[in-house]
Amino acid sequence: MLARAAVEEQTQAAEQNQRVALGSVVIESTERFPEPQKDFWEGEQWEFVGKLAITFVPLLIAAGVGVGIFAAATYNEGVEGFVKPASESAPAEIVPAQPTAAAAQQGSTLEAPPVSADAES
Repeated sequence: MLARAAVEEQTQAAEQNQRVALGSVVIESTERFPEPQKDFWEGEQWEFVGKLAITFVPLLIAAGVGVGIFAAATYNEGVEGFVKPASESAPAEIVPAQPTAAAAQQGSTLEAPPVSADAES
C-alpha cells in the first residue's frame, strides 16, 4: 500500500501525462514509436522458403511412393540364387534363380516339391 501511494504522489507531481492504472505507471505521450529494425528473414527474397515448406509434405509423400515402386520393381533383379528354407529333414540350401543353360536347352523346367500335410502345421 505504501509503494502504491508513493507512485501516485510521484505521478501527480510530475506531469499530467502520467497516471496509475492497476498498480502500474502509465505514461501517455504523443511521440511516435521508433521504427523497428528490419528483420533478416523479412522480405520478398524468402517467399520461396515459405512455398517450399507448404509443398514439402506432398513432395515427400510422392518421393516415398516413387522409391517404393522402384524398390518393388527391382527387388529380385540380378539375383543368382535363393535360399531354400530348412526343414526338419534337410538343412537350408541355395537354389539357383535361373535354370542352367543345359536345362534351358533341354526344355526342362524347375518344379516345386509337393507340400506335405505335416509341413503346413
